[in-house]
Amino acid sequence: MAKANDTKIKKVQREGVPLLTPVSLYPELCKAILLIAIGYCFCFLFLLDYSDPEMNVFHRYSTTSYTVHRHPVLFYLYVTLLMLTLFFNLDVTRRRYGSSSRLVAALQYTGLISMLIAVCIKADAENILGMIHLGCSIIFGVANVICLELFFLLQMRRDRRFRKYFIGGLVFIAIIIPAFIFKLCGFVETVPLLFAMAILYLLNYTKILEPLAQE
Repeated sequence: MAKANDTKIKKVQREGVPLLTPVSLYPELCKAILLIAIGYCFCFLFLLDYSDPEMNVFHRYSTTSYTVHRHPVLFYLYVTLLMLTLFFNLDVTRRRYGSSSRLVAALQYTGLISMLIAVCIKADAENILGMIHLGCSIIFGVANVICLELFFLLQMRRDRRFRKYFIGGLVFIAIIIPAFIFKLCGFVETVPLLFAMAILYLLNYTKILEPLAQE
């Protein structure tokens, strides 16, 4: 089965897909990382209840970044899994569907780089470094969401099956933006990431959107 999946991915890949990594040639490995990340991120969300006696997953500003002060090892494992699973699985998506957009690739790498910067700076709202951390964290989320949504838009031009995913993404973004503005918390921060990982699973490892055969 794994060999058959590899063959399908290589079959639909177009020449000129920019900045692909060798890791995406092994979809079963990327799938394993994705499933582990989904489970771990869901469980990690509730560690917020123990990171500060006055905070919980629904408390304003009780973001996952604050867990680094009491659970540094678990926090860095969380960030590593989150960063790698989105990066590698977006790579699998672009390879599988032959996405040749350089902008999509640039957004994928922007998300990775911004999180690398953010993780090197601990959250502290009282100084400029804390603002840089927050800014890079926001860029990470925005870059990955736009990357996926732009992918849907470009694929929709030749495959109408992607239209409902593109529209659904717009609706989801319209709901999440006000939530971030009025109720930034661990729940609002993590749920969209879990949702994005679930979409990547459907794209990469199911037949719901099987790539069209290429000549």
